Amino acid sequence: MNTVDLYERRDILQECPRCGKRALAQTSSMKFNCLWCGFRRNLSEPEQGSVLFLLALFGSIFLLIML
Repeated sequence: MNTVDLYERRDILQECPRCGKRALAQTSSMKFNCLWCGFRRNLSEPEQGSVLFLLALFGSIFLLIML
């Protein structure tokens, strides 16, 4: 399905978390692309925010142990 077909079928588009427009299209089973602002999300890859949170948590625990 190409971009024009996706844009014409608004019933399958979802609201984009970045721009707020109803232009988020699912391009494969785990990938989403916004047709308006270019936002992309691959759900098969972990978010970097959760990885940074875990690193900060383990770093804090390590510092507490060292004290």
